[in-house]
Amino acid sequence: MLAACNVFGKRAGEKAAERARSEGSREFNESALEPVMNRINQFGNGSGEGSWFDVRKSLKATAGNSLIAVRSANLLEQMRDNCSTLRYEQLLDVAIDNRQDLLRVLETDNLVFTADLMALTALHRTESRGSHYREDHPERSDENWDKSIFWKLGADGEPQPTAGKYRQDPEGSIQVAPV
Repeated sequence: MLAACNVFGKRAGEKAAERARSEGSREFNESALEPVMNRINQFGNGSGEGSWFDVRKSLKATAGNSLIAVRSANLLEQMRDNCSTLRYEQLLDVAIDNRQDLLRVLETDNLVFTADLMALTALHRTESRGSHYREDHPERSDENWDKSIFWKLGADGEPQPTAGKYRQDPEGSIQVAPV
């Protein structure tokens, strides 16, 4: 899984840089900072008894049981429940005394969000395909799932799925060269 994260992380970074270059410079919109500041300001106001390290440890243990090669709706739902507790309860109780603490909390929040999105995506795809195997949906379903799923944050701040053409379609897509 680590190798896949590195490969796709590199590809995502390259595409983001390419898009940023093609967009050119834009005028700074100060109101765009509001959601960022709201996110930062939610931390450091709790009891101070939490630990970002303990949150990461719990996330690692749960992901090791839920986001493995063989998945099921039950384990994926447990993963999502744990992510919610970690993100909206435990992480908010971590003390922030300096910039390094804030950085660790924001990084941990990103990890929990990513794990939750992985579980949500696996729940959304009700079939087995490639390295995504669902015990409760063992068959491949090209009719319903021969597509890629893309996620964007909706107006309510929750991820919303959209589907697009499966990029590795041998009939019409160009294979991406390995990195």
